Amino acid sequence: MRRPRVYVDNSVFSGTQDEEFAEESLRFFERVHEGAYAVLVSEAVLRELARAPEGARRVHADLPAGSVEEVPVDDEVNELAQACIADALKGFAQIEIRSPPEVTYGDEGQDV
Repeated sequence: MRRPRVYVDNSVFSGTQDEEFAEESLRFFERVHEGAYAVLVSEAVLRELARAPEGARRVHADLPAGSVEEVPVDDEVNELAQACIADALKGFAQIEIRSPPEVTYGDEGQDV
């Protein structure tokens, strides 16, 4: 079975350094080390991570080889992002955002 691929933004990496979110965020990354999930990041996340606290950068740097994929940001992705923002401003958009506990304890075998 293919492991779920989870898009992770800087808030999840930085959450490992935040008392409120550290336990769940660290548990998520433990599961990544166990091979339960593949982490997807974009160039934007990597730029943000470069300015993040050392501990958050270390979490990223310590991820196992092959467990991180960079998602390219192209014109189509940018157009989709702008459309989502425009719809959200109208109050009609719905986007699913999951916290590390929901991903860790959610349905395995699905991209999140």
